[in-house]
Amino acid sequence: MIPSPHLDAPRRYDAWPMALRRSPAALDKPDSVLLLQQAGFTEAWQALHANDPGYTWPLFLEDHFPAPPFTSPAAPFERIDLIFVRGPLEIRAVERTGLVAPYGSDHSGVVATLKLEP
Repeated sequence: MIPSPHLDAPRRYDAWPMALRRSPAALDKPDSVLLLQQAGFTEAWQALHANDPGYTWPLFLEDHFPAPPFTSPAAPFERIDLIFVRGPLEIRAVERTGLVAPYGSDHSGVVATLKLEP
């Protein structure tokens, strides 16, 4: 199973189970990410690029500022596009896409190459 959600759910510390509140590493993750990790899923970008935050949004800052329309990319500062893997799958590669014109979205995409293990 490979869910690939748009994970920008609210980060509500008070809604987390007590076990998660004890982990400092959990403080910057939305509830949806923590629940998937608790269920044994591995986040592909983090697995192969541990020292690179891999930010994917906002590509144009359009959600932060009013018109005029933005036509050149900004520096994304949040990673909301993630691929989770569980089961007999090896993560071979993972990369961001859509970082050059023509732009297909307001954020970059994430593509993972996986190998199904026998």
